[in-house]
Amino acid sequence: MVALMFLAVFIAGSGIAVQMPMMAIAAARAGLLPSLIVINSVGVLGIALVVLVRGMPLLSAWSSLPWYAFVAGPIGMAAMAMIAFSIPRIGVSSTLVISIAAQLCVAVALDHIGFLGLEASPIGIPRISGIAMVALGAWLTTQ
Repeated sequence: MVALMFLAVFIAGSGIAVQMPMMAIAAARAGLLPSLIVINSVGVLGIALVVLVRGMPLLSAWSSLPWYAFVAGPIGMAAMAMIAFSIPRIGVSSTLVISIAAQLCVAVALDHIGFLGLEASPIGIPRISGIAMVALGAWLTTQ
């Protein structure tokens, strides 16, 4: 099961690596904000189609979510905008490797504190070493 999850995440990461240059092209030709609206609207329509085919999930559960759960949407849109903005200026590999390094640093800190009730996973030498290696890789990739 773990191998299947690794494969799923690998495929998702590969999709991001392909999707972000597409977003950058759209932003360069049609403008950043209009591109975000159109591309994400197409994504919402695609997900809506899947929901309609599979059956509507319970929408009542949304009323029980804390307010900060909805902040994920603007965070994702802002991240997509900054990545799309950066790709034509510093390249796909530099943009994505810096983004990945930042994600890892923040994720390790969030794991350490058990952010939002998730199981805490203390920072140790292996994680610090991993961050250092990714940081070195990011630096080497951007040279």
